[in-house]
Amino acid sequence: KLPLLAQYLNNKLYLCEKNKNIVVTFKADAQIDPVKLTMLIAEGKGRYLFTQAAEPYVTIKPDIKKGETSLEAVEKFLDSIG
Repeated sequence: KLPLLAQYLNNKLYLCEKNKNIVVTFKADAQIDPVKLTMLIAEGKGRYLFTQAAEPYVTIKPDIKKGETSLEAVEKFLDSIG
């Protein structure tokens, strides 16, 4: 299902899993609304970590205490910025 989520943003991102977290890396030509992204990160209270780079990325920490899976966390993130 993750490849389908990547297509959600016209293949303008990469998804990978690192240490139970999901890393969403945006290609340079990804058309992401910076206001939505900034608001989501601010409201996430440490759940999302944005890193500025040549290809910026967001690390998503699933809410394991609430039983959230990595896939559910990515779906919420992509729905929020899409």
